[in-house]
Amino acid sequence: MLRPLRTHLDARGSLTEFYDPRWDLPGDGVRFGEFVTFRPDVVKGWARHRHKTDRHFVMLGDIQCVLYDDRPESSTKGLITDVTLGPSAPQLLVIPPMVWHAFRNLSSTDALLVGIPDRVYDHDAPDKETLPMTNDIIPYRFV
Repeated sequence: MLRPLRTHLDARGSLTEFYDPRWDLPGDGVRFGEFVTFRPDVVKGWARHRHKTDRHFVMLGDIQCVLYDDRPESSTKGLITDVTLGPSAPQLLVIPPMVWHAFRNLSSTDALLVGIPDRVYDHDAPDKETLPMTNDIIPYRFV
């Protein structure tokens, strides 16, 4: 799910609304916040969460997000989704549990992604599975 975000501009700068409980987003409300930096041309992934719904938007730079759905019951099973997130067209990306995802910084400087997942991160028992970038499950290769 992608949700366009509203930006208010004036002579001083801008304000972008990135979360509103009235949007009735999938998941269990906002319970945690994080931000992730990406060095230029770095790819992070593949990962998926067993229970957590991810919600991401990019504050700085342009980040490519590739998703792969291998959930047996899903109507999008087997599909690759490739989106670019960035402040020039702000969007909130919602990633449901059990969908593989990876991110690549397309910018020549560091990029910044903000996450507002629906669950608190458990350092002792992370809700996360990972795969190497090249694997036999996900039919996508970053070039």
